Amino acid sequence: MRISGDVTVTTVEIQAENVDALNRMGVVAAQSRDFQRACQYFSRAAQVHDPRSVTSRAATLCNWGLALQELRRYEPALDAFDRAIACQADFAEAHFNRANVLKQLGRWEEAIRGYEHAVAIKPDYADAHCNLGVVQNDLQHLDNALASFDRAIAIDPENATAHCNKAFTLLLLGDFARGWPLYEWRWRLAVNANTYADRSVPALWLGDESLEGKTILLRSEQGLGDTLQFCRYTQPLSELGARVILEAQPSLLNLLADLDGISQLVAQGSTLPDADYRCPLMSLPLACGTRLSTIPRAHAYLNSDAAKTADWRARLDAHTRLRRGLPLVGLAWSGNATNSNDRNRSIPLADVVRHLPDNAQYISLQKEVRDDDARELAARGILNPSEDLFDFSDTAALCACMDLVISVDTSIAHLSGALGKTTWVLLPFSPSWRWLLGREDSPWYASVRLFRQDSPGDWHGVMRRVAARLKHHG
Repeated sequence: MRISGDVTVTTVEIQAENVDALNRMGVVAAQSRDFQRACQYFSRAAQVHDPRSVTSRAATLCNWGLALQELRRYEPALDAFDRAIACQADFAEAHFNRANVLKQLGRWEEAIRGYEHAVAIKPDYADAHCNLGVVQNDLQHLDNALASFDRAIAIDPENATAHCNKAFTLLLLGDFARGWPLYEWRWRLAVNANTYADRSVPALWLGDESLEGKTILLRSEQGLGDTLQFCRYTQPLSELGARVILEAQPSLLNLLADLDGISQLVAQGSTLPDADYRCPLMSLPLACGTRLSTIPRAHAYLNSDAAKTADWRARLDAHTRLRRGLPLVGLAWSGNATNSNDRNRSIPLADVVRHLPDNAQYISLQKEVRDDDARELAARGILNPSEDLFDFSDTAALCACMDLVISVDTSIAHLSGALGKTTWVLLPFSPSWRWLLGREDSPWYASVRLFRQDSPGDWHGVMRRVAARLKHHG
Protein backbone atom coordinates (compact mmCIF):
# COMPACT_ATOMS: atom_id res chain seq x y z
CA MET A 1 0.00 0.00 0.00
CA ARG A 2 1.44 3.36 -1.00
CA ILE A 3 -0.36 6.28 0.63
CA SER A 4 1.99 9.20 0.41
CA GLY A 5 2.10 12.87 1.27
CA ASP A 6 3.59 15.54 3.51
CA VAL A 7 2.53 14.80 7.10
CA THR A 8 3.06 18.24 8.68
CA VAL A 9 -0.32 19.69 9.69
CA THR A 10 -1.90 22.04 12.24
CA THR A 11 -5.18 21.88 14.13
CA VAL A 12 -6.26 25.19 12.56
CA GLU A 13 -5.91 23.70 9.08
CA ILE A 14 -8.06 20.69 10.00
CA GLN A 15 -10.75 22.86 11.53
CA ALA A 16 -10.82 24.93 8.35
CA GLU A 17 -11.51 21.79 6.32
CA ASN A 18 -8.26 22.33 4.44
CA VAL A 19 -8.03 19.59 1.78
CA ASP A 20 -4.25 19.30 1.96
CA ALA A 21 -4.34 19.11 5.75
CA LEU A 22 -7.02 16.43 5.74
CA ASN A 23 -5.02 14.41 3.21
CA ARG A 24 -1.89 14.70 5.32
CA MET A 25 -3.74 13.55 8.43
CA GLY A 26 -5.09 10.63 6.46
CA VAL A 27 -1.53 9.72 5.50
CA VAL A 28 -0.44 9.91 9.15
CA ALA A 29 -3.30 7.64 10.21
CA ALA A 30 -2.59 5.16 7.43
CA GLN A 31 1.11 5.05 8.26
CA SER A 32 0.07 4.23 11.83
CA ARG A 33 -2.19 1.50 10.38
CA ASP A 34 -5.27 3.24 11.75
CA PHE A 35 -7.13 2.77 8.48
CA GLN A 36 -10.55 3.52 9.94
CA ARG A 37 -9.39 6.99 10.94
CA ALA A 38 -7.55 7.39 7.63
CA CYS A 39 -10.82 6.73 5.79
CA GLN A 40 -12.53 9.43 7.79
CA TYR A 41 -9.93 12.02 6.81
CA PHE A 42 -9.85 11.03 3.14
CA SER A 43 -13.64 10.95 3.01
CA ARG A 44 -13.84 14.47 4.41
CA ALA A 45 -11.17 15.67 1.99
CA ALA A 46 -13.07 14.16 -0.96
CA GLN A 47 -16.21 16.01 0.06
CA VAL A 48 -14.54 19.43 0.18
CA HIS A 49 -14.72 21.33 -3.10
CA ASP A 50 -11.17 22.10 -4.23
CA PRO A 51 -11.15 24.03 -7.52
CA ARG A 52 -7.36 23.98 -7.83
CA SER A 53 -6.65 20.56 -9.29
CA VAL A 54 -8.46 17.41 -10.41
CA THR A 55 -5.11 15.66 -9.93
CA SER A 56 -5.20 16.47 -6.22
CA ARG A 57 -8.77 15.17 -5.94
CA ALA A 58 -7.84 11.99 -7.81
CA ALA A 59 -4.96 11.39 -5.39
CA THR A 60 -7.31 11.86 -2.42
CA LEU A 61 -9.77 9.34 -3.82
CA CYS A 62 -6.98 6.88 -4.56
CA ASN A 63 -5.64 7.15 -1.01
CA TRP A 64 -9.16 6.62 0.30
CA GLY A 65 -9.50 3.51 -1.84
CA LEU A 66 -6.22 2.13 -0.47
CA ALA A 67 -7.37 2.63 3.12
CA LEU A 68 -10.72 0.96 2.36
CA GLN A 69 -8.85 -1.94 0.77
CA GLU A 70 -6.83 -2.44 3.95
CA LEU A 71 -10.13 -2.69 5.83
CA ARG A 72 -11.28 -5.32 3.29
CA ARG A 73 -14.12 -3.03 2.22
CA TYR A 74 -13.57 -3.97 -1.38
CA GLU A 75 -16.67 -2.63 -3.09
CA PRO A 76 -16.34 0.87 -1.59
CA ALA A 77 -12.62 0.73 -2.49
CA LEU A 78 -13.50 -0.01 -6.12
CA ASP A 79 -15.90 2.93 -6.10
CA ALA A 80 -13.17 5.24 -4.78
CA PHE A 81 -10.75 4.12 -7.49
CA ASP A 82 -13.45 4.52 -10.16
CA ARG A 83 -14.03 8.08 -8.99
CA ALA A 84 -10.28 8.75 -9.07
CA ILE A 85 -10.11 7.47 -12.66
CA ALA A 86 -13.14 9.57 -13.59
CA CYS A 87 -11.21 12.63 -12.36
CA GLN A 88 -7.99 11.62 -14.14
CA ALA A 89 -8.32 8.92 -16.80
CA ASP A 90 -4.54 8.53 -17.24
CA PHE A 91 -3.93 7.93 -13.51
CA ALA A 92 -1.92 4.71 -13.83
CA GLU A 93 -1.71 4.13 -10.06
CA ALA A 94 -5.50 4.25 -9.72
CA HIS A 95 -5.89 1.63 -12.46
CA PHE A 96 -3.22 -0.47 -10.74
CA ASN A 97 -4.82 -0.23 -7.31
CA ARG A 98 -8.27 -0.97 -8.72
CA ALA A 99 -6.85 -4.09 -10.40
CA ASN A 100 -5.34 -5.17 -7.08
CA VAL A 101 -8.80 -5.13 -5.48
CA LEU A 102 -10.27 -7.08 -8.39
CA LYS A 103 -7.48 -9.63 -7.94
CA GLN A 104 -8.34 -10.00 -4.25
CA LEU A 105 -11.98 -10.54 -5.22
CA GLY A 106 -11.02 -13.27 -7.68
CA ARG A 107 -12.22 -11.21 -10.64
CA TRP A 108 -9.10 -12.11 -12.57
CA GLU A 109 -10.07 -11.19 -16.13
CA GLU A 110 -11.09 -7.71 -14.99
CA ALA A 111 -7.88 -7.42 -13.01
CA ILE A 112 -5.83 -8.29 -16.10
CA ARG A 113 -7.54 -5.53 -18.06
CA GLY A 114 -6.80 -3.10 -15.23
CA TYR A 115 -3.09 -3.94 -15.12
CA GLU A 116 -2.88 -3.79 -18.90
CA HIS A 117 -4.46 -0.33 -18.78
CA ALA A 118 -1.92 0.77 -16.15
CA VAL A 119 1.09 -0.38 -18.20
CA ALA A 120 -0.38 1.12 -21.37
CA ILE A 121 -0.36 4.49 -19.59
CA LYS A 122 2.97 3.88 -17.86
CA PRO A 123 5.04 1.23 -19.73
CA ASP A 124 7.83 1.25 -17.14
CA TYR A 125 5.42 0.43 -14.27
CA ALA A 126 7.30 -2.59 -12.89
CA ASP A 127 4.82 -3.37 -10.11
CA ALA A 128 1.93 -3.44 -12.59
CA HIS A 129 3.82 -5.84 -14.87
CA CYS A 130 4.58 -7.99 -11.84
CA ASN A 131 0.99 -8.11 -10.57
CA LEU A 132 -0.25 -8.78 -14.09
CA GLY A 133 2.02 -11.83 -14.03
CA VAL A 134 0.53 -12.97 -10.71
CA VAL A 135 -2.99 -12.95 -12.16
CA GLN A 136 -1.82 -14.66 -15.35
CA ASN A 137 -0.26 -17.32 -13.12
CA ASP A 138 -3.55 -17.65 -11.21
CA LEU A 139 -5.32 -18.33 -14.50
CA GLN A 140 -2.54 -20.78 -15.50
CA HIS A 141 -1.42 -18.59 -18.40
CA LEU A 142 2.08 -19.47 -17.31
CA ASP A 143 4.09 -18.42 -20.37
CA ASN A 144 2.42 -15.01 -20.21
CA ALA A 145 3.13 -14.83 -16.48
CA LEU A 146 6.83 -15.53 -16.97
CA ALA A 147 6.97 -12.87 -19.71
CA SER A 148 5.33 -10.31 -17.39
CA PHE A 149 7.76 -11.08 -14.57
CA ASP A 150 10.67 -10.76 -17.01
CA ARG A 151 9.39 -7.35 -18.13
CA ALA A 152 9.18 -6.21 -14.50
CA ILE A 153 12.72 -7.45 -13.86
CA ALA A 154 14.04 -5.76 -17.02
CA ILE A 155 12.58 -2.46 -15.77
CA ASP A 156 13.69 -2.96 -12.17
CA PRO A 157 16.42 -5.63 -11.83
CA GLU A 158 16.27 -5.39 -8.02
CA ASN A 159 12.53 -6.06 -7.85
CA ALA A 160 12.51 -8.92 -5.34
CA THR A 161 8.77 -9.49 -5.67
CA ALA A 162 9.07 -10.11 -9.41
CA HIS A 163 11.95 -12.52 -8.91
CA CYS A 164 10.03 -14.43 -6.21
CA ASN A 165 6.87 -14.61 -8.27
CA LYS A 166 8.85 -15.91 -11.23
CA ALA A 167 10.31 -18.54 -8.88
CA PHE A 168 6.81 -19.63 -7.84
CA THR A 169 5.75 -20.07 -11.47
CA LEU A 170 8.88 -22.07 -12.31
CA LEU A 171 8.40 -24.28 -9.25
CA LEU A 172 4.75 -24.79 -10.15
CA LEU A 173 5.96 -26.00 -13.55
CA GLY A 174 8.38 -28.40 -11.84
CA ASP A 175 11.40 -26.44 -13.09
CA PHE A 176 13.32 -26.80 -9.84
CA ALA A 177 16.71 -26.10 -11.44
CA ARG A 178 15.72 -22.49 -12.18
CA GLY A 179 13.11 -22.08 -9.46
CA TRP A 180 15.09 -22.77 -6.29
CA PRO A 181 17.86 -20.20 -6.94
CA LEU A 182 15.31 -17.49 -7.73
CA TYR A 183 13.39 -18.31 -4.55
CA GLU A 184 16.34 -16.96 -2.55
CA TRP A 185 15.18 -13.47 -3.55
CA ARG A 186 12.59 -13.79 -0.78
CA TRP A 187 15.20 -12.47 1.67
CA ARG A 188 15.08 -9.12 -0.11
CA LEU A 189 11.33 -8.73 0.34
CA ALA A 190 10.30 -6.01 2.77
CA VAL A 191 8.35 -8.54 4.86
CA ASN A 192 11.64 -10.38 5.54
CA ALA A 193 13.70 -7.26 6.23
CA ASN A 194 14.17 -8.11 9.91
CA THR A 195 14.39 -11.88 9.53
CA TYR A 196 17.75 -13.26 10.64
CA ALA A 197 19.15 -9.73 10.69
CA ASP A 198 22.68 -10.96 11.39
CA ARG A 199 23.21 -13.26 8.46
CA SER A 200 26.95 -13.69 9.00
CA VAL A 201 26.82 -15.88 12.11
CA PRO A 202 26.74 -18.73 11.62
CA ALA A 203 27.69 -18.98 7.96
CA LEU A 204 24.94 -19.74 5.46
CA TRP A 205 25.15 -23.27 4.02
CA LEU A 206 23.78 -23.78 0.54
CA GLY A 207 25.45 -27.08 -0.26
CA ASP A 208 28.99 -26.02 -1.15
CA GLU A 209 30.85 -26.94 2.03
CA SER A 210 31.28 -30.39 3.57
CA LEU A 211 29.10 -31.03 6.61
CA GLU A 212 31.24 -33.88 7.92
CA GLY A 213 31.76 -33.25 11.64
CA LYS A 214 29.96 -29.89 11.47
CA THR A 215 26.89 -28.59 13.27
CA ILE A 216 24.13 -27.05 11.15
CA LEU A 217 21.17 -25.06 12.43
CA LEU A 218 17.97 -25.39 10.37
CA ARG A 219 15.59 -22.49 10.90
CA SER A 220 11.82 -22.53 10.42
CA GLU A 221 10.99 -19.39 8.49
CA GLN A 222 7.34 -19.53 7.38
CA GLY A 223 4.19 -21.45 8.31
CA LEU A 224 3.57 -24.68 10.18
CA GLY A 225 2.89 -26.56 6.96
CA ASP A 226 6.22 -25.42 5.53
CA THR A 227 8.07 -26.72 8.58
CA LEU A 228 6.23 -30.04 8.36
CA GLN A 229 7.05 -30.36 4.67
CA PHE A 230 10.73 -29.45 4.79
CA CYS A 231 11.80 -30.98 8.10
CA ARG A 232 12.24 -34.17 6.02
CA TYR A 233 15.74 -32.95 5.17
CA THR A 234 17.13 -33.59 8.66
CA GLN A 235 17.97 -37.21 7.91
CA PRO A 236 19.77 -36.55 4.58
CA LEU A 237 21.90 -33.89 6.30
CA SER A 238 22.68 -36.25 9.15
CA GLU A 239 23.80 -38.82 6.60
CA LEU A 240 26.28 -36.22 5.29
CA GLY A 241 27.94 -36.33 8.72
CA ALA A 242 26.29 -33.25 10.22
CA ARG A 243 25.01 -32.70 13.71
CA VAL A 244 21.57 -31.26 12.94
CA ILE A 245 19.80 -28.71 15.14
CA LEU A 246 16.23 -27.88 14.14
CA GLU A 247 14.46 -24.70 15.21
CA ALA A 248 10.66 -25.15 15.02
CA GLN A 249 7.45 -23.53 16.16
CA PRO A 250 6.54 -24.44 19.78
CA SER A 251 3.36 -26.27 18.74
CA LEU A 252 5.47 -28.70 16.69
CA LEU A 253 8.13 -29.55 19.27
CA ASN A 254 6.49 -32.65 20.76
CA LEU A 255 5.67 -34.02 17.33
CA LEU A 256 9.19 -33.51 15.96
CA ALA A 257 11.05 -34.75 19.04
CA ASP A 258 11.93 -38.11 17.47
CA LEU A 259 12.37 -36.95 13.86
CA ASP A 260 15.14 -38.92 12.18
CA GLY A 261 18.44 -37.09 11.94
CA ILE A 262 17.85 -34.51 14.68
CA SER A 263 20.49 -34.03 17.35
CA GLN A 264 18.77 -31.09 19.04
CA LEU A 265 15.38 -29.41 18.79
CA VAL A 266 14.87 -25.78 19.86
CA ALA A 267 11.78 -23.61 20.06
CA GLN A 268 11.41 -20.72 17.67
CA GLY A 269 12.01 -17.49 19.58
CA SER A 270 14.36 -19.04 22.13
CA THR A 271 18.12 -18.50 22.42
CA LEU A 272 19.78 -20.43 19.63
CA PRO A 273 22.76 -22.71 20.20
CA ASP A 274 26.12 -22.31 18.48
CA ALA A 275 26.56 -23.89 15.06
CA ASP A 276 29.04 -23.94 12.21
CA TYR A 277 26.39 -23.33 9.56
CA ARG A 278 22.79 -22.26 9.27
CA CYS A 279 20.20 -22.92 6.57
CA PRO A 280 16.57 -21.78 6.39
CA LEU A 281 14.34 -24.82 5.97
CA MET A 282 13.01 -23.70 2.62
CA SER A 283 16.50 -23.19 1.21
CA LEU A 284 17.29 -26.86 1.76
CA PRO A 285 15.96 -28.00 -1.64
CA LEU A 286 18.41 -25.56 -3.26
CA ALA A 287 21.27 -26.62 -1.01
CA CYS A 288 20.57 -30.31 -1.65
CA GLY A 289 20.03 -29.90 -5.39
CA THR A 290 16.49 -31.30 -5.17
CA ARG A 291 14.74 -32.20 -8.43
CA LEU A 292 11.35 -33.83 -8.96
CA SER A 293 13.00 -37.24 -9.12
CA THR A 294 15.16 -36.74 -6.02
CA ILE A 295 12.71 -35.41 -3.42
CA PRO A 296 13.73 -37.14 -0.18
CA ARG A 297 11.49 -39.18 2.09
CA ALA A 298 8.24 -39.06 0.14
CA HIS A 299 6.95 -41.88 2.35
CA ALA A 300 6.15 -41.49 6.06
CA TYR A 301 8.82 -39.59 7.98
CA LEU A 302 6.80 -38.50 11.04
CA ASN A 303 5.31 -40.71 13.75
CA SER A 304 2.43 -40.17 16.10
CA ASP A 305 2.93 -40.69 19.82
CA ALA A 306 1.97 -44.31 20.55
CA ALA A 307 0.37 -43.58 23.93
CA LYS A 308 -1.65 -40.64 22.62
CA THR A 309 -2.76 -42.64 19.60
CA ALA A 310 -3.91 -45.53 21.82
CA ASP A 311 -5.79 -43.05 24.01
CA TRP A 312 -7.57 -41.54 21.01
CA ARG A 313 -8.51 -44.99 19.70
CA ALA A 314 -10.02 -45.89 23.05
CA ARG A 315 -11.94 -42.63 23.25
CA LEU A 316 -13.28 -43.00 19.72
CA ASP A 317 -14.28 -46.62 20.34
CA ALA A 318 -16.19 -45.58 23.44
CA HIS A 319 -17.85 -42.49 21.96
CA THR A 320 -21.60 -42.88 21.94
CA ARG A 321 -22.16 -40.53 18.98
CA LEU A 322 -20.02 -42.55 16.59
CA ARG A 323 -21.66 -45.21 14.46
CA ARG A 324 -19.86 -48.52 14.63
CA GLY A 325 -18.34 -50.30 11.64
CA LEU A 326 -17.89 -47.24 9.44
CA PRO A 327 -14.51 -45.92 8.28
CA LEU A 328 -13.26 -42.84 10.13
CA VAL A 329 -12.69 -39.84 7.88
CA GLY A 330 -10.93 -36.77 9.29
CA LEU A 331 -11.85 -33.37 7.88
CA ALA A 332 -9.93 -30.10 7.62
CA TRP A 333 -11.71 -27.50 5.50
CA SER A 334 -10.14 -24.16 6.41
CA GLY A 335 -6.82 -22.64 7.35
CA ASN A 336 -5.85 -19.51 9.22
CA ALA A 337 -8.44 -16.83 8.52
CA THR A 338 -5.73 -14.14 8.53
CA ASN A 339 -3.78 -15.83 5.73
CA SER A 340 -3.73 -13.65 2.62
CA ASN A 341 -4.75 -16.66 0.52
CA ASP A 342 -7.51 -17.86 2.85
CA ARG A 343 -10.31 -16.88 0.47
CA ASN A 344 -8.75 -19.08 -2.22
CA ARG A 345 -7.96 -22.19 -0.19
CA SER A 346 -10.65 -22.49 2.54
CA ILE A 347 -14.16 -23.86 2.03
CA PRO A 348 -17.23 -23.19 4.21
CA LEU A 349 -17.92 -26.40 6.09
CA ALA A 350 -21.53 -26.44 4.89
CA ASP A 351 -20.27 -26.65 1.29
CA VAL A 352 -18.17 -29.67 2.23
CA VAL A 353 -20.53 -31.79 4.29
CA ARG A 354 -23.55 -31.46 2.02
CA HIS A 355 -21.67 -33.51 -0.56
CA LEU A 356 -20.40 -36.21 1.79
CA PRO A 357 -22.04 -39.66 1.60
CA ASP A 358 -23.26 -41.40 4.77
CA ASN A 359 -21.05 -44.47 4.41
CA ALA A 360 -18.37 -42.96 6.67
CA GLN A 361 -18.02 -41.41 10.12
CA TYR A 362 -16.64 -37.87 9.90
CA ILE A 363 -14.47 -36.20 12.53
CA SER A 364 -13.08 -32.67 12.61
CA LEU A 365 -9.28 -32.45 12.80
CA GLN A 366 -9.13 -28.69 13.22
CA LYS A 367 -7.83 -26.96 16.30
CA GLU A 368 -9.38 -23.65 15.26
CA VAL A 369 -13.06 -23.87 14.28
CA ARG A 370 -14.93 -20.74 13.17
CA ASP A 371 -18.27 -20.02 14.81
CA ASP A 372 -20.43 -20.82 11.76
CA ASP A 373 -18.53 -24.07 11.26
CA ALA A 374 -18.90 -25.06 14.92
CA ARG A 375 -22.67 -24.72 14.57
CA GLU A 376 -22.59 -26.78 11.38
CA LEU A 377 -20.57 -29.52 13.11
CA ALA A 378 -23.11 -29.68 15.92
CA ALA A 379 -26.07 -29.72 13.53
CA ARG A 380 -24.52 -32.52 11.46
CA GLY A 381 -23.47 -34.59 14.48
CA ILE A 382 -19.79 -34.45 13.47
CA LEU A 383 -17.41 -34.98 16.36
CA ASN A 384 -15.46 -31.80 17.18
CA PRO A 385 -12.59 -32.61 19.57
CA SER A 386 -10.83 -29.25 19.08
CA GLU A 387 -10.66 -28.55 22.83
CA ASP A 388 -8.52 -31.67 23.26
CA LEU A 389 -6.00 -30.76 20.55
CA PHE A 390 -3.31 -28.93 22.47
CA ASP A 391 -0.48 -29.20 19.95
CA PHE A 392 0.39 -31.08 16.78
CA SER A 393 1.32 -34.26 18.62
CA ASP A 394 -2.34 -34.50 19.70
CA THR A 395 -3.55 -33.83 16.15
CA ALA A 396 -1.08 -36.37 14.77
CA ALA A 397 -2.38 -39.02 17.18
CA LEU A 398 -5.97 -38.31 16.11
CA CYS A 399 -4.92 -38.41 12.43
CA ALA A 400 -3.30 -41.78 13.02
CA CYS A 401 -6.71 -43.18 14.02
CA MET A 402 -8.31 -42.12 10.74
CA ASP A 403 -8.83 -44.38 7.76
CA LEU A 404 -8.72 -41.32 5.51
CA VAL A 405 -7.95 -37.62 5.89
CA ILE A 406 -9.60 -35.03 3.62
CA SER A 407 -8.03 -31.58 3.86
CA VAL A 408 -7.66 -28.30 2.04
CA ASP A 409 -4.13 -26.99 1.54
CA THR A 410 -3.23 -26.31 5.14
CA SER A 411 -0.93 -27.74 7.80
CA ILE A 412 -3.21 -30.75 8.36
CA ALA A 413 -2.59 -31.88 4.77
CA HIS A 414 1.17 -31.77 5.35
CA LEU A 415 0.87 -33.46 8.73
CA SER A 416 -1.22 -36.31 7.39
CA GLY A 417 1.00 -36.77 4.33
CA ALA A 418 4.14 -36.79 6.48
CA LEU A 419 2.53 -39.45 8.71
CA GLY A 420 1.92 -41.56 5.61
CA LYS A 421 -1.85 -41.52 6.08
CA THR A 422 -4.10 -41.82 3.05
CA THR A 423 -4.84 -38.17 2.38
CA TRP A 424 -7.01 -36.36 -0.15
CA VAL A 425 -6.02 -32.73 -0.62
CA LEU A 426 -8.55 -30.27 -2.07
CA LEU A 427 -6.83 -27.69 -4.25
CA PRO A 428 -7.95 -24.41 -5.81
CA PHE A 429 -7.56 -23.83 -9.54
CA SER A 430 -4.37 -21.88 -8.83
CA PRO A 431 -2.58 -24.06 -6.27
CA SER A 432 0.54 -23.45 -4.25
CA TRP A 433 3.64 -24.24 -6.29
CA ARG A 434 4.36 -27.35 -4.19
CA TRP A 435 1.39 -29.23 -5.66
CA LEU A 436 2.51 -28.69 -9.27
CA LEU A 437 -0.04 -28.97 -12.10
CA GLY A 438 -1.94 -31.63 -13.97
CA ARG A 439 -1.38 -34.58 -11.65
CA GLU A 440 -3.36 -36.43 -8.99
CA ASP A 441 -0.32 -37.55 -7.01
CA SER A 442 2.36 -35.60 -5.18
CA PRO A 443 6.09 -36.30 -5.38
CA TRP A 444 6.38 -34.86 -1.87
CA TYR A 445 3.93 -37.31 -0.24
CA ALA A 446 3.39 -40.84 -1.55
CA SER A 447 0.09 -41.26 0.33
CA VAL A 448 -1.55 -38.09 -1.02
CA ARG A 449 -4.12 -37.83 -3.81
CA LEU A 450 -4.98 -34.40 -5.21
CA PHE A 451 -8.45 -33.13 -6.15
CA ARG A 452 -8.17 -29.93 -8.19
CA GLN A 453 -10.68 -27.29 -9.21
CA ASP A 454 -11.40 -27.41 -12.94
CA SER A 455 -12.15 -23.69 -12.96
CA PRO A 456 -11.53 -20.86 -10.48
CA GLY A 457 -13.78 -21.08 -7.42
CA ASP A 458 -15.42 -24.40 -8.38
CA TRP A 459 -15.39 -26.24 -5.06
CA HIS A 460 -18.67 -27.97 -5.90
CA GLY A 461 -17.02 -29.86 -8.74
CA VAL A 462 -14.19 -30.89 -6.43
CA MET A 463 -16.59 -32.12 -3.76
CA ARG A 464 -18.70 -34.06 -6.25
CA ARG A 465 -15.59 -36.00 -7.31
CA VAL A 466 -14.59 -36.53 -3.68
CA ALA A 467 -18.08 -37.83 -2.86
CA ALA A 468 -18.06 -40.21 -5.81
CA ARG A 469 -14.67 -41.59 -4.76
CA LEU A 470 -15.78 -41.87 -1.14
CA LYS A 471 -18.74 -44.06 -2.07
CA HIS A 472 -16.30 -46.68 -3.30
CA HIS A 473 -13.49 -46.09 -0.81
CA GLY A 474 -12.73 -49.16 1.23
